[in-house]
This record gives sequence, C-alpha cells and structure tokens, in this order.
Amino acid sequence: MTSDWNLAAPRIWLDASLTDGQAAVAAAHAALAWHIKYQVAGCFVTQVITVVAAPSPIVGPSTVCLAYPTITLTCLSTGGTWSSSNFLVATVGASSGIVTGVSAGTATITYTLSGLCTAIIEVTVHPLPSPISGSIMVCVGATAAYSATPAGGTWSSSTPLVGDIDPSSGVFTGTSVG
Repeated sequence: MTSDWNLAAPRIWLDASLTDGQAAVAAAHAALAWHIKYQVAGCFVTQVITVVAAPSPIVGPSTVCLAYPTITLTCLSTGGTWSSSNFLVATVGASSGIVTGVSAGTATITYTLSGLCTAIIEVTVHPLPSPISGSIMVCVGATAAYSATPAGGTWSSSTPLVGDIDPSSGVFTGTSVG
C-alpha cells in the first residue's frame, strides 16, 4: 500500500460558495481535524478524524456514607456530563457532579467530554455502622466497654477532659463530671 499524501498534514477542503468569514471559520476548525485515507488497488476512501482533548482528572472524595449521603466531584474540563455505572448504589447529577449514596457498594462515576472522552473515579458507598452498644452513663474513675459493627473502626471522644476512649478497644474511662 502506498500513500500519495502526507497523513500528518491537515487537509482543508472549502466549498466555493462560502463567504470569507465562513471560510475562515471552516479553516480554523479544519486545523483541528485530520483526514485519513485507505487505499487498495488504486481505489481509496477518506475519513475526517477530529482529535479532542481528554478531560482533566476528577477531583473529590471517593467514598460516601449512607448517613451523609452526598459528596461533590469536580472536573476542571468544562462542558461535560456526569453518569453513574450503578444508579442502585450511587446517583450523580448530570451537570452538578453531586454524588448521592443510595445503598452500600461501588459505582463507577464517569465524566464524559465531547460525548467521547472520559475520566472516571470509583466511588464506594459505605453502610452505617450499627448503633453503639454500652452504658449511657459512666462514673468518674470507672470504665465502660462499647461496641459496634462492623469491627475495625476507630473510637474517639468529643471531650477527652470529661472522658477518654481507647481508639481501638472501645473502652471508655470517665475522668470528670460533664
């Protein structure tokens, strides 16, 4: 197979009926388009190919909890649309990038630019832990054990001067009245 033109050079084919302004716009757009050619036995076909920019990476958290069911994703590339691979797990506003967790699981959130190029992020929707079990009152100097499922979470106290909790075991120690 041989080629009688340089495929790396853009081709601009203009209609003689175009005004000067239309021709200038067409030439500017043609600079972004490329023609490819396939030839066999002296016969050929051509196709215009336009190379478009891929969207920038998606920015934002990749997890959401059912208790706080929304996160906002952004993309610096404007003009695209958002979609979710699994609307039973997470939905996303087509123009806003606001993801809402629907049920526990994983969904691929896609930002599509020019109807073709995409950026993706996997979003995991986590279920709420079970309610905390344990006493609602503790004496100063005493301890109480707390639990919740699933295991593996981290415990913390909003007021460590009143009582502190071991971050891994869930054992709380009352230190002052409060």
